[in-house]
Amino acid sequence: MHDSTACQDDGSVRERWDRWFRAGAILVLALAAVNLFFRLDREVVTEWDEALYAISAAETARNGNWIGTTFGGTLDYYNTKPPLNIWLIALSFKAFGINLVTLRIASALAAWLTVLVLMLWARRAFGAATALLAGMVLSATYGFIYVHSGRSANTDALFTLFVLLTVVTLWAARNHPWRLAWLGPVLAAVFLLRGMAVLMPLILAGTVLVVGGRQPGQRRWPALTAALLLASVPIGAWAWARWRLDGWQFLGPMFHYDFVACSRATRDRCCTTRTTCRRITTRGWSRPWSRLSCFPCRARGSGGSGPSCPAIRTHRRLRGHGSARPCSSRR
Repeated sequence: MHDSTACQDDGSVRERWDRWFRAGAILVLALAAVNLFFRLDREVVTEWDEALYAISAAETARNGNWIGTTFGGTLDYYNTKPPLNIWLIALSFKAFGINLVTLRIASALAAWLTVLVLMLWARRAFGAATALLAGMVLSATYGFIYVHSGRSANTDALFTLFVLLTVVTLWAARNHPWRLAWLGPVLAAVFLLRGMAVLMPLILAGTVLVVGGRQPGQRRWPALTAALLLASVPIGAWAWARWRLDGWQFLGPMFHYDFVACSRATRDRCCTTRTTCRRITTRGWSRPWSRLSCFPCRARGSGGSGPSCPAIRTHRRLRGHGSARPCSSRR
């Protein structure tokens, strides 16, 4: 009798949470939207890689160089990432004009969709209460919102979304093996976004498929074959087009730097260049108490200082106002 009563109480609590899930999810998504989109045009371009993405995307939108992205009018061999992030920013520029909001809208939307997908998946896997808590925590996580992620034009927000989709696909395929075919488009998107970083979701998927086992009678190889084909077609099409453009000049360093060199390095050597500290007059809502923004700047041929700094130049282009004065430099 006691066990049945406890089960009934647990079921009633779960039903109560399910009834309130829609309202709670709307509030969590509203919180995420405010944190991600509110005054997005007031955030200074503080990270040099965001500035490089902006310059390359603007040139792509203007010149139509979709296969070989450029920087300063010449093919860019410094950024060894495939061009998906630049494509998305360039499409945003072409559709809505060049400004700070369109620069970051793809990342902000990806972060918002990550919250949505997390809650929908967690509700089915763990229950409504866990889903709402997970969404609320993620929506208010500083690292997820600011640090190289949702409110910047970098690749981290999109990468987070794609890794989460990998997890959701693996979970959904437990009883429906053909859903594994969705791994193909997701892994292709990861490769076109961050190159050899595709190994991270690939190792995750391989570990789950090998260690997790399968139910008797399941045949996963047809779905995995379909996933392989769906991943190979877009990756192969871009790689072939890029190879026809400049041979191995880009594809070789993409593999060597992102896989060989960085796998043996103790830290990202990109951060060992000269750092330029700039005082930027702005009204950024996230840090209103501070008007000092320091960011790494690696200007090509400029030694990391002066008006040729990509972050300073890009901020001036996209914002159209604001002053910048050098305050110091350091190794």
